[in-house]
Amino acid sequence: MKARKIHPMIFVPADRVFSIKDFAQMDIQATDPNECGVFTDAVYVNIPVRYGYACALGMAKSRQGAYHISYHLATSTGCNTCGVSASKGTFGSQEEAFVGGLEYIKRLFKVDGLWRYIAEAKREFFKHHHKQLSLFD
Repeated sequence: MKARKIHPMIFVPADRVFSIKDFAQMDIQATDPNECGVFTDAVYVNIPVRYGYACALGMAKSRQGAYHISYHLATSTGCNTCGVSASKGTFGSQEEAFVGGLEYIKRLFKVDGLWRYIAEAKREFFKHHHKQLSLFD
């Protein structure tokens, strides 16, 4: 499987990495995690944070309808990654999971500049779903 290089220390499958616009328009297919509780077919969105960081947000949907997230963050000095696990980051909708993941990355790593990306995400989800979501009020 060909991998897309997001950062020298982060590799994810090339066909599983999407722009925010494509991600907002997709319907994530429900799957089951493997025997370790990790979703191996998660989708990823590149998150532009700031110089010196590379970041991707991973997301998968369980057959029970819950959305699960993970983060992949790397700097020039190291990498902190976490697979999309059935036990982490459980949300009720794709929109909640995406914004929740961004907020989690922002809090955990004290990354500046995500507010613009969150605003773009809200616009894209709103355009695609043609309704005001209470999450974004």
